[in-house]
Amino acid sequence: MKSLLFLFFIYILFISCRNESSVNKDNPTKKEYAAQADTIKIINGSFPVEIPVHGFLKAWKTALLAVPQKTRLIALLVEEHSYVKKGDLLASVMGLDRQTEWTPVDLFSPISGQVTALNYKLHQIVPANRTILKIEDLSRFILSVKPEARKIPYIKRDQRVKFLNGEKSVKGHVNYVDREKGIVTIAIDGTNKGLQVDQEISGEIECGIIKGSFLSADYFVSDEKIRVHSPEEIDLTLFRVGFADSLVLVNPPLPEGKYLILNRKIP
Repeated sequence: MKSLLFLFFIYILFISCRNESSVNKDNPTKKEYAAQADTIKIINGSFPVEIPVHGFLKAWKTALLAVPQKTRLIALLVEEHSYVKKGDLLASVMGLDRQTEWTPVDLFSPISGQVTALNYKLHQIVPANRTILKIEDLSRFILSVKPEARKIPYIKRDQRVKFLNGEKSVKGHVNYVDREKGIVTIAIDGTNKGLQVDQEISGEIECGIIKGSFLSADYFVSDEKIRVHSPEEIDLTLFRVGFADSLVLVNPPLPEGKYLILNRKIP
């Protein structure tokens, strides 16, 4: 009987150890994972940094011509895609209510640009406040982007921005930085570049030489942030700010040294 009890105890102990081993295998401790983690080296220095931007183009200037009362279009001096100068006579309308009846109103172009929309034909009736035509200045374009807050301090007015439209190089510059709202406005040269309103485009802001903490760009292939474990036993999240060739500027800055990349599964 004692022999049977002893064998039963050994069997329970074996099952318990096997289960514990299985749990440890599926859920490694931080120390066990650290032994397998990649070791990265933080480089503190000064390098030329570029911050990627992406968005949709808008015309440099847009003018919508409308009349606040119901009218009839009695003269039309332009066609769609026509180029006009500021002050050019574009059309004439005549009011259809009692106060403005038989009183023609001339419509002049408030900007220089191209007629990109013509919504009514000659002699048609135009309801009040309806846009008769649209003029856009396409000599330049505007790209408004909202980078992450960590990137805003590195972006300054007049910094150069480079784009590619197919095989054509397109130049731009930072026109305005609204630091309260976190919006960056970029002006882009549209002359002979084949750009269009609402076109999707990507580029890089050239931020110049920046002093900070850098590490290999290979660690940010699929994400803008990684978690690291410092020699002081502190877990940190590093955010990508911009690129410097094969390096990445990270935030927050760190003391130079070696760190471990932590698996996302580790709390």
